[in-house]
Amino acid sequence: MDKKRNHIIFWVGYFMYYYFMYYYLVKDLIDEGTFTIKGIFVSVFKISFGTVVSFYILNLNIFPSTLPLKKYFKLCFFVAILVFLIFEINYQVGQLFHYLSPQDIPSPNIGKSINLTILSIQHSFAFALIFWFSKIFIANAKYQRFLQDKQNVLRNNILSAELLALKNQINPHFFYNMLNFFYAQFLPYSKSTSTAILKLSDMMRYTIRDNHYEGKALLENEINYLKNYIDLENVNRYSDVIVVSINGNPTFKKVRPLIFLPILEHCCLFGMQIKLKMDIDDNYVMFSGYYIKKNNVTIPHILESVESIKQKISYFKECNIMFSHTEMENNFQMSIVP
Repeated sequence: MDKKRNHIIFWVGYFMYYYFMYYYLVKDLIDEGTFTIKGIFVSVFKISFGTVVSFYILNLNIFPSTLPLKKYFKLCFFVAILVFLIFEINYQVGQLFHYLSPQDIPSPNIGKSINLTILSIQHSFAFALIFWFSKIFIANAKYQRFLQDKQNVLRNNILSAELLALKNQINPHFFYNMLNFFYAQFLPYSKSTSTAILKLSDMMRYTIRDNHYEGKALLENEINYLKNYIDLENVNRYSDVIVVSINGNPTFKKVRPLIFLPILEHCCLFGMQIKLKMDIDDNYVMFSGYYIKKNNVTIPHILESVESIKQKISYFKECNIMFSHTEMENNFQMSIVP
């Protein structure tokens, strides 16, 4: 209904525009008696009627059967027939109005009918081409948006399926009970060991049991998870401890769950003298990592791991990751828009 109304409004506006423009051009001749108001109305009506008819014939019949298939000869043939049809319509309409009002409207002549036909075809062809290509552009844009939405849904489903598969592989109650048992057993003998067990339990609980609303987690919880991971890593590193610094206020900010973990795991696997830094601003979170590669690590292994990380991060549009390296030193930098 809205499309029909828009079409009607457009053609009424088109008719009124040409009527007043034509009237303004021949206003002096009307005062002299050479032209009449009815004559102007008939001329504009014939132009408008021919334009409307040819516009819909082009868009509904000729263009769909020729342009997509690149049948340009067929297009020219149909347009030639359309020109003859519009000429005949203009001539017969002129005869009809002359019959109804012979004193005000002169008998149509072939030359004037040809001019009005050419004008109608020019306008209708221009409107039809604009309408046709606009329709194709809009349809293509909608289709691309549909594909993008479908791709996003597919990515989210893959991520959800991967997380669900990971959770289904583990019976959390068994692990929690066992970790709590070990914690209680080691507490009287080694506080550091029992603390490590408690941190491991918290990490597992956060990974498996926490429900993240709309696929987002509080940045505060993510930072606590990273700190627990780093504390556990430092237990095995002796003097080569991981240094981390947090700058800014993480309160109320949300990010993708475990988004920082791939970089942290990479640094711990391939590096020594690891330094991690997180800068939290109102509009972004910047997480960077620096390390010196271990002696038994090769550059191709590092680059292979980096590509794997980039592939994981590419699922999230709000993330951007950069990696630079020399023969010994490596730098990661990931920016996130919460």
